[in-house]
Amino acid sequence: MGVSMVSVKKVAVVVSLGVLLFAGCGGVKPPIPPIPPTPTPTPTPTVPPGIVSPDKLLHRDGRQLMQPDGFAFDFRGAKDCCNSEDGEPNPKWPLGSDERNAWLKEKGNINDLSRRPGPWRAVPGGEEEFQSIGGGYAEFEGRADLSKWNDAFWNYNDALTYHDAQRDQRVEVGVIDGWGLKGNCHAGDIPTYHPWASANNIQGESHCGATHVDAVQEAWIRKVVRTFGRHGNVIWETCNECSLVPGFSTNWEDEMVAIIRDEEARGGYQNHVVVSNAQRFVASADANAFHTGGGSVQPTDDGKITMVNEYNPEPPMKGNIVAATYCTARNQGVYYWAWRHGMTLTEWLKALGAIADGCLGQTCPHPDFERGHVVAGNPDHLEELGVAFQNVRAAHPDWWAGSCLAGGGTPPGDDPTHAAERWAFFEVVVEALAEDMQRQGICAWAHRRVEIHSLRPDKFWGELHPITTNNGCQNSNPYKNTWDVPR
Repeated sequence: MGVSMVSVKKVAVVVSLGVLLFAGCGGVKPPIPPIPPTPTPTPTPTVPPGIVSPDKLLHRDGRQLMQPDGFAFDFRGAKDCCNSEDGEPNPKWPLGSDERNAWLKEKGNINDLSRRPGPWRAVPGGEEEFQSIGGGYAEFEGRADLSKWNDAFWNYNDALTYHDAQRDQRVEVGVIDGWGLKGNCHAGDIPTYHPWASANNIQGESHCGATHVDAVQEAWIRKVVRTFGRHGNVIWETCNECSLVPGFSTNWEDEMVAIIRDEEARGGYQNHVVVSNAQRFVASADANAFHTGGGSVQPTDDGKITMVNEYNPEPPMKGNIVAATYCTARNQGVYYWAWRHGMTLTEWLKALGAIADGCLGQTCPHPDFERGHVVAGNPDHLEELGVAFQNVRAAHPDWWAGSCLAGGGTPPGDDPTHAAERWAFFEVVVEALAEDMQRQGICAWAHRRVEIHSLRPDKFWGELHPITTNNGCQNSNPYKNTWDVPR
């Protein structure tokens, strides 16, 4: 719209009067400050068509993730679920954002991220962060249409994955997220969360099973592969927690892998690494990923890549414990994802900082523990174990080579004859903890069980487990969210 001459004249009159009034008061007109130039924004890279970032494609070589250049991938992975505080970018779980991923790169040099496209719906109580975009399916009158894709959702993922590659970050993409499938797609206490629940789609169909891949599930798998598979900086996770879905069959995941491979071939994509969270039973997977109480695991005996991808101890682990366990796993050849799970920002930054340092200068807090890890429990008793370790190490520094123990063994370069002496010393501590636990006999000491189990699994299951279970402590079992409970 043009500006009238009348308007221009009115402005001129007002300006002239302002200058005369200022001069009449004896003032001196101040200089007009220069207008600072508008900074040139950093351009967001556009996503080119076709196959992108092929130089970022990883492949499996035995137990290792390897880069195309023949070097092992220096894995530093973080799954940034599911909380945040003032002073940090929004994680926007479960997809992430450019701001958050760049922050993770800055704070932890994180080069492997996690993305769970679902399916899910952006409903109250669900993935509310993405209500402006929506989930994978188009919505019609408050329900998902399983026959139509939501382009805004897939475009967001496509662009974000490409931007991650520019930061030299890989992404583990969950092809199907089993968390929402549990309980017949009820997703905890959010009944409107899952589009495959019959009440939540306009087709009125249920696709919540995990026995055989049905047509709707196959269409979803192929859409995920078409969107993400052209990116070289992607690895697949078949399904997080799907082995907890009633009726789960490992054949279901093998069928998924076959569909993934077929869709990769159709798109002209190279094969991406496939991770299974069903824990070593999916024959066609390249890697086995475990949920634990927080500790690491031993490499699996099938020669595949071994990962720890999630843990949910209560209270959440401290940053130094996460860092120490990450470093211990790294020394063992296990890929340990740093999982936020309720950690404060202060503790999360401690963990990220240690990962960024590449474990340089890191020491295990309790290196003689079977798995190099203790779940955070009663701090007084953790301190007792720490003091015990410090005392024996101060008395006999020649017994250690400075590296973390792997599987309760002796550090490289140590005299194996001293291993028995170290274990004998810690046996005294174990007996004292066990005696105190038996004397207390209450659920408040549930986490102590994990401390003792780390040292003596035979004693834990043989003598101490009945104490807590017989006192109504079953619900406080710190292993309640894990599947690899040693017995």
